[in-house]
Amino acid sequence: MKTKNFKTNPFVKEYVLSLEKPKKRIQPQVIIVPYGPSCVGKTTVMKVFAKKLPLVRIANDELRILLRRRGFDVDFIEALLERRHLLEKVAVYLLKQKLSLVIDANFASSSEHLAWAKKLIKKFNLRLFLIRVVAPKKFVITKLNNKKWLSLKRGGLLATRQEAVEHFLRSSKQYNYERLMPQTFLVVDSSKPIAKQVKKLVEKIRKEFTFY
Repeated sequence: MKTKNFKTNPFVKEYVLSLEKPKKRIQPQVIIVPYGPSCVGKTTVMKVFAKKLPLVRIANDELRILLRRRGFDVDFIEALLERRHLLEKVAVYLLKQKLSLVIDANFASSSEHLAWAKKLIKKFNLRLFLIRVVAPKKFVITKLNNKKWLSLKRGGLLATRQEAVEHFLRSSKQYNYERLMPQTFLVVDSSKPIAKQVKKLVEKIRKEFTFY
């Protein structure tokens, strides 16, 4: 199947139904987006934000897993995510419901990510907060070596410790993370207590935004 023939709307709705949605809304709407190497702890940090604020967390990796369970191969999935902008479609669907979001993807991997995020800012009159996630190399490699890995057939994204470490090291050098620093609101070190580090942004949103 070619990606252009893939019907995205049913899949978007299926994914949205699987998400936990908060009862409260934030005005103006907020999106929090991370960037940093693979396996550095972006998802861990984003989950803290989603726990402390009424945000829906959507993630490229969750879309990958769902597509794999539907029987699509890795190359097709990556092409689908890149060319059909599935994560963006999910974001728009939820923003139309007045929800605020954590968009869990590496926003340094493509200039298109921030470009479409800025389009969302204009369309929905929302606030964007860019978060850089870092961690010492030794900490990340130790974490990956101690983690239990699922095979691709069982829903894993990286099947072995070696594959995960290689993926982390490659993505650490693959993108220019420094270019996003001028637009970055907060840098979080995932090797240190996260709640203390995100407190600045959490309190800012609680004080300056309306919850209803």
